[in-house]
Amino acid sequence: MPASQQRRALTLVPLVAIVYHEVSGGPFGVETCVSAAGPFLTLVGFATFPLIWSVPEAIITAELCSLFPENSGYVAWSTAAFGRRVGWVQGALSWFSGVADNALYPVLLAAYAQNAAPELFDKDGYTRAAFVIAVTFALTAVNFRGIECVGIAAVVVAVVALVPFVAFCIVGIFHGSLSPSNWLLDRHGEPFELRAASFEDVRWRPYLSVLFWNLNYWDSVSTLAGEVSEPGKTFPRALSYALLLVYATYLLPLLVGIGVSAGSEEEISRWKEGYFASIAKELGGWALTSALLVASVASNAAQFITEMSSDSYQLAGMAERGMLPRIFAARSRYDTPYVGIIASASGILLLGFFDFTSVVDMLNLLYVGSIVVEFAAWLVLRRRHLRDEHSASVFRIKASTPVCVLMLTPAFFAMGLVTYFSSIITKIVLIVAILVALSLYEVQKWSVGVDNSAPDDDDDDDARPREASPLLRSSEGGGGGGGGGGDATATTSV
Repeated sequence: MPASQQRRALTLVPLVAIVYHEVSGGPFGVETCVSAAGPFLTLVGFATFPLIWSVPEAIITAELCSLFPENSGYVAWSTAAFGRRVGWVQGALSWFSGVADNALYPVLLAAYAQNAAPELFDKDGYTRAAFVIAVTFALTAVNFRGIECVGIAAVVVAVVALVPFVAFCIVGIFHGSLSPSNWLLDRHGEPFELRAASFEDVRWRPYLSVLFWNLNYWDSVSTLAGEVSEPGKTFPRALSYALLLVYATYLLPLLVGIGVSAGSEEEISRWKEGYFASIAKELGGWALTSALLVASVASNAAQFITEMSSDSYQLAGMAERGMLPRIFAARSRYDTPYVGIIASASGILLLGFFDFTSVVDMLNLLYVGSIVVEFAAWLVLRRRHLRDEHSASVFRIKASTPVCVLMLTPAFFAMGLVTYFSSIITKIVLIVAILVALSLYEVQKWSVGVDNSAPDDDDDDDARPREASPLLRSSEGGGGGGGGGGDATATTSV
């Protein structure tokens, strides 16, 4: 068996768990939608948005991961479609967004812990800050232990996180206080009416930001494509199973939680980060609350380590394409890209003390800037490689270009809404991020150790799908073992 195949460590079940945690990990963090838009629009949003956003994004990810089975993921897609400059900028925006996303999980853990045991946190916020820093360091350490460790942890944590919510739903359904009429209320506790005033009253920015954040990042797993066994078969199945899991784990707890504790304007206003723990205390006392708190810790931890894996492997994949200095391709003794892990952890610590909604707003718009390029790249690459020699071995839905454009139209509309309702500061952040990315692209072209031989736009090697990521190739002629003299960029370790 080729060495590249021996190194492909991710199979179906771990990949499902990784995708699930990169996108969702459970209904933690969705509570803000209820207080911002009311129960009815929250349920409508989580029932319909996966169909117009998550399904197209999952299809694109499945197709292009099987066409480009390498760790640069979406960077490879946009580079192949539009050239190195666009690929580099798109990769930078994705990485910025991913790091900002990862900064939220220690914050959410702190929110759930503070909600469950407020007496442990001081009023000045020092305890919370220490908690966030400690969690960041502890979870970063897990990523150093290798992708197999991440995959196993994701599977275990998925079970740990889901079981308490299954219990939450069962107890809530048979609890005497569940009222289905709550599902039809607006944010003031009145029956929702289809009139202009009902929509004008919605706090659209937090509602759309949190809704979008909880249902995106299906493409994050593409930066692990070089680690996946049989990507043409594994990715479509893993993404399909994860999509069903995400759909269920948002809607069912929301239906129960809203039915139990959203019958008045006062109750609806309490829906903030961590509020599921308060509902659990009402339904099942400290036993259910403790179980939900454990689930929160486990789920947010898994989302952190899976997102950090994607971010760090993305930088490694870009280094292998000559788009970053070679040091980013270096591997630790656990075969992990340690420089990318350190870079990601540094960004997380920087953003970990910002307001939750502000960070969500910022990362969403950065993600929109990135995903627009991905969607366009998908349309270009489908036409370019439809009759390519690789096409027979990759996953592809049977749909013409007009049908694909039609499928993406609601998604583009959703991105337009997110952009429109984002703050001026967030829009400025996006513009600055693009300018910084363009500047860094020019800098890295002249950096020591970066391949400058390829032109910005029409490099034949960049435009072709690769059979496997160079990160997966062991030293040629080394004979397997630990000391052979192969490619230094693929075997550097600490």
